[in-house]
Amino acid sequence: ARKMLDRVGLPSTKFPLSRYPHELSGGQRQRVVIAIACALKPKLLIADEPTTALDVVLQAQILDLLRDLVAENRMGLLLISHDLAVVTEMADRITILRHGEVMEAGDTARTLSEQLHPYTRQLAQASMHVPARARTHEVGQDTLLLQGAKPLLQVDSVTRDYPGRRKSLLKRAAPIRAVVDVSFSIDPGQSVALVGRSGCGKSTLARMILALDGPTSGTIRFRGQVITGKSEAELKPARRDMQVVFQDPYGSFDPRQKVEKLVAEPLHVLEKKPTNTERREMVAKVLHEVGLSPRDMDKYPHEFSGGQRQRLSIARAIITRPKLVVADEPVSALDVSIRAQILDLFAELNQKLGVAYLFITHDLTVARAITDQVMVMHDGKIVERGRTSEVLDHPQSEPAKALVTAAPDLHRAIARRLQEQG
Repeated sequence: ARKMLDRVGLPSTKFPLSRYPHELSGGQRQRVVIAIACALKPKLLIADEPTTALDVVLQAQILDLLRDLVAENRMGLLLISHDLAVVTEMADRITILRHGEVMEAGDTARTLSEQLHPYTRQLAQASMHVPARARTHEVGQDTLLLQGAKPLLQVDSVTRDYPGRRKSLLKRAAPIRAVVDVSFSIDPGQSVALVGRSGCGKSTLARMILALDGPTSGTIRFRGQVITGKSEAELKPARRDMQVVFQDPYGSFDPRQKVEKLVAEPLHVLEKKPTNTERREMVAKVLHEVGLSPRDMDKYPHEFSGGQRQRLSIARAIITRPKLVVADEPVSALDVSIRAQILDLFAELNQKLGVAYLFITHDLTVARAITDQVMVMHDGKIVERGRTSEVLDHPQSEPAKALVTAAPDLHRAIARRLQEQG
């Protein structure tokens, strides 16, 4: 067990066998699952989206590990994935399915470079899709700054410590510092990505911004008002103007409730409580805005696909017309076609409603596609910040360079495969 955990990047110094699952981040838990699957050295390993929840550096490590295991044990690998770049890196042959039917099959590099079937072309285009708004908005953002617009969100010297493990009765445990002296701001209508490896403190910082957790030190201001250390009653105005979209919409919905009630849930923070008729009208309007039908409000969550459920999650987030939406890995669980549609929806809402976004992600493709600025987080600190194109094309810090280098790239992967094949 210890040897396998070491191989998937969980060294004994930081991850003793006595640790519990809840003490690990999402990416670290995924490593444990992969270690369990590989422990018995199987002849065939079926890997269903094995790296979806992992950051790009860890993803590269896990893919290298799977590649080594296949070679060492002459093991077969059946990789199920929506990430064409990962498939190109890993698979000798590819089969493209749609609605249970094989659309195209053959050598991976040749199939993805020739793209004979329209659906193959559609998948390849969707995997590199960039919404129309992404580049035009950057110019408008400079105008806002020149006019001296006040920041929508201001984070000043925020630190978050958690109690460490006590090693003896007499010696106090050193605190675990999850977020270290972080400062940044987001302007109205701006889209900012917070990227970094699993366990770097991204989600902890997001919880503090949403006032679901308090910082050990530092202050967070939203629309000029301090929101740290406030009661729920005092936070009500901020709750109206700040909403969240989660990675797993199904997990954030009560499966026993209909869509109308789920989407209308944030309306209780409004100053004036809407009547039942007004509530239905508001739900119908917001469902239409996210590309769903008003008739869907009488359905249950299980009646929708993954992409449709994420649209419901976005509808719930924007029904109060917030100024800021925090999106925590909003498209990481979706296939490339649906991901492109959801990114287009985020861009459209940004233009129509002027919503500012904080995208928390480890997917640099998403950051490049939808955001104006990017912040790179490492070991609880913001180590680099700037325009998205500048940071991702010319990273300066070592953590940023590691993320960019490890990020899968479809064109690069196809070219390398074809070169290897001569």
